[in-house]
Amino acid sequence: MNRRTALNFSSFLFIFLFFSPLFISCGNSQRAGDSFNSLGAVPTKWSKYLAAGSVSATLDVYRNNGKHELTEALNVDLTNGVVTADPFSLPTGDTYRFLITFYYTLSNGDSIPYAYADFRALIDELSEQVRFSENDIRYSYDTSNPEVTASISDGVLPNLDDDSDGWNNWEELRDKANPQDGNSIPQNPQVTVSGKQDSGANTATITVTATDNARVEDLRLIDPICGVTTLGDSSTNNSDGSVTRTLRVRLDLLSVGANPRLLQALASDGVTQSQNANSSLDFSISGNSSQPYFVFTDPPINGELEGPIVFKGVACSRNNINVSSIKFLNQEIDQFGFTGARNEQTGDFHVQSTAVDTTLLPDGKTTLNIELQDISSKKGNGSGDFEVVNDSPIKMITMRFILIFIPISFLFA
Repeated sequence: MNRRTALNFSSFLFIFLFFSPLFISCGNSQRAGDSFNSLGAVPTKWSKYLAAGSVSATLDVYRNNGKHELTEALNVDLTNGVVTADPFSLPTGDTYRFLITFYYTLSNGDSIPYAYADFRALIDELSEQVRFSENDIRYSYDTSNPEVTASISDGVLPNLDDDSDGWNNWEELRDKANPQDGNSIPQNPQVTVSGKQDSGANTATITVTATDNARVEDLRLIDPICGVTTLGDSSTNNSDGSVTRTLRVRLDLLSVGANPRLLQALASDGVTQSQNANSSLDFSISGNSSQPYFVFTDPPINGELEGPIVFKGVACSRNNINVSSIKFLNQEIDQFGFTGARNEQTGDFHVQSTAVDTTLLPDGKTTLNIELQDISSKKGNGSGDFEVVNDSPIKMITMRFILIFIPISFLFA
C-alpha cells in the first residue's frame, strides 16, 4: 500500500469512526411529524368562541418508561381546524406518549390551558408520522382513570380549572366568564315567550327571546306533546347580546288538549344545561278539526340511519287515531307499519315501527313519508329528513369478494 493510498484509507477510517454514531442514530430514528402535513384536527367551532390568533399549543413526548423526550411548539389553524408541527425525529422501537396542551391567551397576556390531547403511538421503522383527532381532545379529566390521576399529581396534565370553582376553563371561556375568578361562572340563558293569534286565522305569531352572556346555540319553541308546525321562522341577534326568534305556527295542528295551550321555549348555549321557559298562551282554537299529522321523535330529524332502525313518533289529531292506519309511504319500506298506545289525556298516539331495514334505502339524504288516517276517515301525513349511511352495494360486493377470495387462495398456495 503506497503512502497516498494509506492516507486516503486513514482519512476514510477517521471520518467513518467519527460520524458512525450519528449514522447509527439517524438509522434508528423515524420522523414522527411533518410541517407540511396535519399533525391532527381541532374543532373549527373553536373559532366561534376563541379569537383567531390567540390559540397556541405545545407537544410533550414521553417514553414508555415516563422519561420526557422532547417539547415542541405547534401551529394551530382554527380556520381550517388543523394542527401542524415542524419536523422532529424520535428513536424507533418504543411506544411514546404524546401530550398536546391547548392554550388561550387572555387580554392581559395570561395563557390559560383549556384542552389537551393524550394519546400513545408505537414508533418503528414503518412509522411516518403521528396523528390525533378531535375525539382525542379532552376538556376535563377522567378521574377514574389511574393514569390520569397519576398524571395530575405529577403535574404532567395541565390544570383545566384555574379558579377551582367546578367549571373547567373551556366552559368559562365559552361563556365569557373569567376562568381565574371563582365568582365568575357560566350562566344559563334567560328565555321569555309571548304570542297572539293572528286575526281571523288558525295561525299565531310567537316571539321567543333568549339572553345569555355568551351566545345562544339553540333556540326553539315546542309543544311538549306533538311539536309545533312552523310556517315562518326568523332569528335576530340583538345589540345587547340577546337572540330573538319569531315564529308563525299553525294553531290547528297543535295537539289535543284544553286551552290554554302550554308551549315551551328551549334555549341552550352549549355550556350550561338547556333553560326551559314555559308559557301558557291562551289561544282560542277556531275552525273545524284539522287533518291528522305525524311527528318523528326518534331517530331525530336529520339523524343518521344505518341497519335495522325502530322509528318512534307521535300521531296527532283532534279526533281519535286509528293506529293501524299509520304506515310508511316510501316504496322501499311500505311493508312496515306502526303499533302503539293512545294517551287518553291528550288523544295522541305514541307509536313505534317494527324494525326497518334501512339498507333498502339509497345512501345519502332521504325523506321518509308517513300516511295516517283517524277514526273519522280523515287522512293526514308527516315526513322527516334523514341521512342514510349504509355501505354502497359496490363496497359490500367488494368486501364479500375479499372474504371469499382469501380463504380460497390459501387452498392453492
